[in-house]
Amino acid sequence: MIRLTEIIEKETIRQVLDIGTGDGHFIKTLTELFPEAFFTGIDPSEEAIQTARQSFPDKKYRFETMNAENLVFPNESFDLSTISNALHHLATPEKPYMK
Repeated sequence: MIRLTEIIEKETIRQVLDIGTGDGHFIKTLTELFPEAFFTGIDPSEEAIQTARQSFPDKKYRFETMNAENLVFPNESFDLSTISNALHHLATPEKPYMK
């Protein structure tokens, strides 16, 4: 993570998308790295999303039940997208980017 923060300019990170967020565990780390950012976590599990919402009640966190292969956000909504320990759950991770 230290190397990641060296590469990314912190002042440019205002909106973060965490794909496959589960209960929001990785968002804890991201919050430490980007304390001024707003975070959106998505996961297909409604149960995990409910747990994340309870763990992160602050308005700087938003959690949505959503499949990572069918995002509904407009292009360029986020400054940074992360995926931690979830890529292997995607049915088609190589799915081409569609504009």
